[in-house]
Amino acid sequence: MKRNKLPYSQKSGFQVPENYFQDLEDRIMNKVTNDESSLEYLKGQSGFVVPQDYFEQFEGKVIDKLGLDTPDKKVIPLWKKKKFYYTTAVAAVFIAIISTVLFNPVLPDYTMENIELAAFEEYIDRGYIDLNFNEISAFITEEGYAGDSFNTAELSDEEMLDYLNENVEDPELLFD
Repeated sequence: MKRNKLPYSQKSGFQVPENYFQDLEDRIMNKVTNDESSLEYLKGQSGFVVPQDYFEQFEGKVIDKLGLDTPDKKVIPLWKKKKFYYTTAVAAVFIAIISTVLFNPVLPDYTMENIELAAFEEYIDRGYIDLNFNEISAFITEEGYAGDSFNTAELSDEEMLDYLNENVEDPELLFD
């Protein structure tokens, strides 16, 4: 295809009258001073006119254009609501199970056999359990912690008295 070439014209098509820019300022000032007197009659008018009964008919025109009077059409959703609820419930249960396994590990059961004797003694010493002398002695004899299981042959009497003086709070308990 050949393009249609238009001949190039040296003339732009726009012409300015002679001496147009020489007295332009004077002509503009004359126009402004003459227009001030002609604008006085417009002082009380806004320039915008609303047609009669425009706002009474406006709501009806908008409803007609929006087509709100047409009957509702059945819309088939892409995602079913029930299916969405089921998947979110399954995901929530899955997250709950995983979080309980990861963040709450199963702790071992504590029994009397698992507790160290030193921890038990400290628990009694701090006063968390109130035991009297008879209960402590019954526990020692029933559980086999009697004093005869210790080898006391190597201890001298002086060492034994020093130990009792340091560890027994009430010396009257020693001599019943």
